Amino acid sequence: MFHIALLPLALSCYALADAKVLLENGFTKRDCARFFYKGKEPTGIIPHGGARICQRFENMYRFATMYDRRNRIPTYSAYIYEAEKSVRTEWMIEPQLVGHSYPETMEEERFTQINRKLLRMNQAVNADYESASNMYDRGHINPSLHHNSECDSKATFTLTNVVPQNRVLNQGAWREYEEDTIRRRAQGCTRTYAIVGAIPGNNFIARRVNVPGYIWAAACCTMENRTVKAWAVIAENSSQNKVENITIENLEAQIKQSTGRGVHLFHHDCPKKVLIPDSS
Repeated sequence: MFHIALLPLALSCYALADAKVLLENGFTKRDCARFFYKGKEPTGIIPHGGARICQRFENMYRFATMYDRRNRIPTYSAYIYEAEKSVRTEWMIEPQLVGHSYPETMEEERFTQINRKLLRMNQAVNADYESASNMYDRGHINPSLHHNSECDSKATFTLTNVVPQNRVLNQGAWREYEEDTIRRRAQGCTRTYAIVGAIPGNNFIARRVNVPGYIWAAACCTMENRTVKAWAVIAENSSQNKVENITIENLEAQIKQSTGRGVHLFHHDCPKKVLIPDSS
């Protein structure tokens, strides 16, 4: 039996899913500024040929993604952490990455009418991951469980928000960070601004999609007493299955080794040199 009461929500989440690709203008000048602490997006971390995607779902912007079209993985996604409601849905693609003449509408890949060759030139597709070995998962950069609404969670199921992540890490130590560590560290925060990203590696799946050498996460939160705290972690994308607790300053230095440029993840109010203990 169909439950009519649930139909409007389901339709709104699918029919109104869209996004805005910003090739030149910064996030901070458009609708995605609210996902960054004090509206300041990271600097020194824009990949060659990168595209800013203001991810929109059910007529609302849900998070921001810097997408590396050359490596076909996100460089990072930025969002407001609000645990926890994890809802699964079908994987989607971003038509605008093919060209500005395409609709500003995120859509399920299985229903797209876009020429497959054009689609594959600019982004990863499901076939890339299906052809990979069992070694890799579709690893969310912005996790579905870091949101407290159904549509916020569903919006993360776009292939512009995932990377080939080692299955042992994704289901092990990294999952522990996503489910437990960040929750403990965000206690007492009035708002937590999260940025999660990947450092490209030397390997590829399907000879097209880069397998990151490292996965990293950082957060800056405003506290109830009006102070600010920040933390960072990084993990080698391997079966080593270890997440290292580091400072923001240390993380920026490691990302710089890949970009060759000075990296600043947050507004300068976020402390860079404070190491929060693993137990916090």
